Order: sequence, then C-alpha cells, then structure tokens
Amino acid sequence: MRWIPGVVVTVFLGCFFAFAYWGHLSHAEDYQLFQMTVDYFFDCVARPGGLVNYVARFLTQFFYYPVLGAFVIALLYGSMYYGVMLLYREWDNAKNWIVSSVGVMLSLLASTLMLDLTAVYSGTLALVMTLWAVVLWRCLVQ
Repeated sequence: MRWIPGVVVTVFLGCFFAFAYWGHLSHAEDYQLFQMTVDYFFDCVARPGGLVNYVARFLTQFFYYPVLGAFVIALLYGSMYYGVMLLYREWDNAKNWIVSSVGVMLSLLASTLMLDLTAVYSGTLALVMTLWAVVLWRCLVQ
C-alpha cells in the first residue's frame, strides 16, 4: 500500500507534462546543446556539477518528442518518491504515512522547478542523483 502514491504521482506528472504542458518540453529542448563526442564530455565534466549537466543535457534530447519527454520526467520524479521510501524503509508501519507524504511532497515540489521556463533540468536531476547516491551508500554500509 505504501508504494501506490508513487505510482499515482508518476502517472499524474506524466500526464500533466504530456498533455497539459507539452509545449514547455519542446521549448526546453531548443536551448540545450548535446554532442556525443569525447571532447564535449570532458569539457562538461571538467566544470563543477558537470556530470549532472551532461546527463541532464542528454535527457533533454528526449524532449523533442513531448510524450517521450514527459515519460522521462515522470520516471525521474517517480524515482524521487521511491528513493525516499527506500531511504526510510526500516521505519515501522505507524510512520509509513509520514515517509509517503514526504516523498509525494518532494516529488511535487521538485516538479514545480520544471514549470519555470528559465529553470534548468540539472537542478532536479542533481536532487535525484544525490538521493540515489545516499540510498546506495546506505545499502552498502549496512
């Protein structure tokens, strides 16, 4: 039962970006440059936050097709919810509603970053990558 809100949030955000806000995805794709060359990779990674920017620019290329871009965004925000759930999986059942509501609110609040036309996709991706790095570290330590 605790995984159902993540599915609902993922489907809601996917439908929102696919049907209600699809023009933004095409607009965001126009402003991103991505090249599949080694020089471009090393140029991006050499800067602070470069790996996140490189991955964000790669994922932004899927925004050319708004439905595919909405699918990528929905998976990104859905993974944010499930990352929070995995981070606090040891909590007892009495506190599951707290963790679930934090996961849903984090996903919805982070999705508002994508509603701004000047916001970059890298900030949201940095949140998700950091969250999953903590989940992976916690799994390796235990």
